[in-house]
Amino acid sequence: MLKKLICTLLVFIITLVFGMTAFADPTDSPKPASTPTPAVTLQTKPSFTPSFTPSAKTQASSTKLEDILTEVTNETKQFLVTITRPEYDTDSTYKSSYVISGVSASTDTDITVVLQVYDKESESYVPMQNSDGESSWEIGSFGVFSKELQLTEGENKIRILAYKTSQNDWKLKDIQANKFTVTLLKSGIKDIFKGVVDFTLNTIEKIKF
Repeated sequence: MLKKLICTLLVFIITLVFGMTAFADPTDSPKPASTPTPAVTLQTKPSFTPSFTPSAKTQASSTKLEDILTEVTNETKQFLVTITRPEYDTDSTYKSSYVISGVSASTDTDITVVLQVYDKESESYVPMQNSDGESSWEIGSFGVFSKELQLTEGENKIRILAYKTSQNDWKLKDIQANKFTVTLLKSGIKDIFKGVVDFTLNTIEKIKF
């Protein structure tokens, strides 16, 4: 009886030992230890690529638009925005504060307006800021704009550009360009003009009597 019990116990121990060897944890072997490395690499690449691609496209589009605006030299018809002030190509005023305004030429209000002034030193048009510190703005849902700007004494050669904001693929023919000259007169000229008017009125009064 004791011999049978001992034999049974030995068989159980042998079976248990071989069973533990067969179902041993695979992480104890040297080969699988290198598998976590490629898994981390595969997770890193997808998270980086999408965040880089949009910024590259945006930068390229912005550069392209800037280059096209630089190439603008000739005036065009007012096919995007109708300029309501200045009403004519030339205007003059004694006030340094001047308001420009315009309205969309159609029902399309997806338009950006750019304000520029001619610079004698560089012999080119450069950005000009309005009283709000803007050199460009979207025309807005109402399809109109009115912006105040500060003139310098003498001739102010102003250029107003316009383009469709969401087009993203502009060509030179897509840019509206219109030039205006607004002259800020000296106060001395105003006084002389007033003196001439007063002298003329006084002369007329004397002739009547």
